[in-house]
Amino acid sequence: MLAVASIQNWHLHQMDVNNAFLNGDLEEDVYTELPQGLREQDQFKGKVCKLKKSLYGLKQASRMWYVKLTESLLANGFTQSKADYSIFLTETKGNLVVVIMYVDDIVVGSINLDAVVSVKQMLKSLFKMKDLGPLQYFLGLEINRIDVGIHVLQRKYCLELLKEEGFDECKPAKTPSSVKQVLSANQGDPYQDIGHFKHLLGQLQYLNSTRPDITFAVQQLCQFQDSPTTMHYKAFKRVFRYLKGSPS
Repeated sequence: MLAVASIQNWHLHQMDVNNAFLNGDLEEDVYTELPQGLREQDQFKGKVCKLKKSLYGLKQASRMWYVKLTESLLANGFTQSKADYSIFLTETKGNLVVVIMYVDDIVVGSINLDAVVSVKQMLKSLFKMKDLGPLQYFLGLEINRIDVGIHVLQRKYCLELLKEEGFDECKPAKTPSSVKQVLSANQGDPYQDIGHFKHLLGQLQYLNSTRPDITFAVQQLCQFQDSPTTMHYKAFKRVFRYLKGSPS
């Protein structure tokens, strides 16, 4: 969508749904314990609450919110994309309007600003929403309008990742991988926390969106995610040290 918006000079606006999961309607009977202060009273002992709406923490919550939003958009003239079910299309005032959603984050795009405003007003009439104005930050991506299109970077995401893993004070490396080191499955001792290793891989793979300079190093590490060793984690640390020297 960012590529199309850049080429067609679309307006992109962002909205955030307040307490999105509370909008979902439950299809089955779900019961929960009474709040602690209430269940201690004699007249409520042995009783439970029957939920009418979904709550945060329920396994059904995210699915029911998705169903609720989808049904609401379809009922208001939108068509759901068959290529990506998080994309919805409609025509307002003779202009194509695209809506993309990720949980409670929604982006509305069109070449016509009045069409964008019209769709935003429609969404506000359906759900309690916060209008965040022109798109600036979405899922770790910083979106900046420039004269020749749209500039996307992940500097904030990168800095937060470095701080989370304790590399915010490390010594920077000049390259993301060593030209002398060839990784293999038999190097070093087994790395104990495989889940943590895979978690780091996922975060770096998402960073590849705007950092092709680390793609090769990350791809090499992905080959050993099922049985990583201490040498592989050492190679991981070099990628982070490289990012420390150039976080954007």
